[in-house]
Amino acid sequence: MAKEKAEKTSKVAADDFDKLLSKVESQFGENSIFNGSDAAHQDVKIQFDAPRLTWAYGGAFKLNAIHRFNGKESGGKTTLCTYIAGQCQKRKFEAEGNYKNAHVCIIDNERTFDVIRAQDLGLILNDPETGKPLVHVLRNLYVEDQCVAWEQIVASGRICCTIYDSDAAAINKSEFDNEVGKANFGAGAKANGTVIKRMNYFVDTYKTPLLWISQERAAIEMMAHLPSVTGGYAVNFYPSTRFRVTPKDQITRSGEIVGITMKIKNYKNKTGIPFRECLLDVYFRDGEDFKSGIDGEGQYIDMLVELGEITQHGAWYYYHEGKEDMQRFQGMAGTRTWFKEHPEEFAKAKKVVNDLMAQHSALDSSTVEVDEDAEFQKEKEEQKAKMEANVSELAAQALAASEEQPTEEAPAEE
Repeated sequence: MAKEKAEKTSKVAADDFDKLLSKVESQFGENSIFNGSDAAHQDVKIQFDAPRLTWAYGGAFKLNAIHRFNGKESGGKTTLCTYIAGQCQKRKFEAEGNYKNAHVCIIDNERTFDVIRAQDLGLILNDPETGKPLVHVLRNLYVEDQCVAWEQIVASGRICCTIYDSDAAAINKSEFDNEVGKANFGAGAKANGTVIKRMNYFVDTYKTPLLWISQERAAIEMMAHLPSVTGGYAVNFYPSTRFRVTPKDQITRSGEIVGITMKIKNYKNKTGIPFRECLLDVYFRDGEDFKSGIDGEGQYIDMLVELGEITQHGAWYYYHEGKEDMQRFQGMAGTRTWFKEHPEEFAKAKKVVNDLMAQHSALDSSTVEVDEDAEFQKEKEEQKAKMEANVSELAAQALAASEEQPTEEAPAEE
């Protein structure tokens, strides 16, 4: 019976396979099955104004995907995600000519959204033409309610990017109703796993990226506090990319800290070349040779130097050296000023870099590492050594205590 049914099904599929596909689509929904070469279902990707970040993503940033960022506190995770959201708005405006579908949703569990900082990073808060708000912040909601509210908002088709900040600060109903201090193991991880699975469908359907932020905490593991990532193990599997964001250096001018250099490393990438890392300069305010936010212009100039489009001799920069239209600038500030006064030339120079990255060119490939980050590995080794030292010390104390304790003498025989 089963064999006859299988042969019948095979015969139908062979006779009229197209009708069978149409039947499956009508039975299970429009997006249940589609042609892999159909342009309407292809991945949608953009490039950033920060070329090193684009390069770290493998040449382009996929919109219909979940992107996870984790790292230590004050590493720049929220800063980076806010910048990416602003870039999504900008690309949407360039594609459509208006901000109708350039809204951003921020699930602000940390309650740290800052208007001024967001504007410095390129986030557009209100539509310049209509004055209507473009950024919508969800706060004071349980994880379950956040998910439902977010799904309704995204289903409108107006959201171009979502920031989930962060899973460590999210709280579900069972945790809130539970007695303070009472164990409720796995409740948060289970809620996060369910939420990200539901969100994944909307991310792909409406081509809106989800920037998921996780923290690094000390795990309760024997006597050593090894670094672990919040959100539960399930959250690791659904994002298409995973970056670790860490602070590298402080940027100073005349003894004043004006910014930081953040290091981002790609540990997972299903949308491009994986295992890339880069350094990004983030400034807290405008200066003579830098702008507030992530310095994209400086990155383009540095990459043009690497490609040989701009040559550097000491403090002097030469654009088109040896040609009739050669230009000479003193320092990075002079180079920025000239490109700012000649936007058409800067557009041409940017196109050279962007075209190479679109081809997945391995610019500065010497920074590619497959092994785990050296600093992270060193930290784990130090923690392991500390654990072994603690165990040895406790063993020595226990041995010393047993030797000092007087032994009971046996009673004398009468």
